[in-house]
Amino acid sequence: MSKHTFREILETADVTNQLREVSGTDGKYLCYTGLSADNCNWLLSASNGEDIWRVELSESDVTKYSTAKGESEFLNDIKLSFSEGDVQVMKTYNDVTLCLKHSSEQYEFTLIELPAAHRRQEMNRLLFELSKRCISLESKLKDCQKALAESQKEKQEDRYADQLNFGVKTAKASTRPKKPAGHSLVNPGSKRRKAATGVVFGDQEDT
Repeated sequence: MSKHTFREILETADVTNQLREVSGTDGKYLCYTGLSADNCNWLLSASNGEDIWRVELSESDVTKYSTAKGESEFLNDIKLSFSEGDVQVMKTYNDVTLCLKHSSEQYEFTLIELPAAHRRQEMNRLLFELSKRCISLESKLKDCQKALAESQKEKQEDRYADQLNFGVKTAKASTRPKKPAGHSLVNPGSKRRKAATGVVFGDQEDT
């Protein structure tokens, strides 16, 4: 891989905090990704609310999975499979098969059930992680609602100002003094002169 640490590569690819609820062959599962306690390995996990299954992948494991497309494309496929909901879970006797799909690519991982002691600790961590996400989403939602309300208020104020300006212009137009009849357009202060009719002879009056 590159000079970046494995953790940096995973975080840049945004595959350390993915979450998706899916329907498995025997019920619903929560599938999620993360980092190991020492931040050296990548975790793919699935839980039915009671038990937890997991596979821990090292940097060399990811390299093996990504030989066909390259590491960045492989990690992007994993991210998109979670975000687009193309995740499947199939439970066998003791293990769980996690199937992640994107486009024509499909990756299968065998997840092993965690021991009871580790399961209790992971459930506790997962509970607080979900709580933190909910609080963050609520905060973002409030910010969006506030921004939307301010935007609507500004639009209403602009619309009112436009209507007010239109009313002032209309009033000015209606109070404009009319030009008296017979006055010149070029020089409004002077009256138009009637065109000269010429000399009128007496015999033309009879005709």
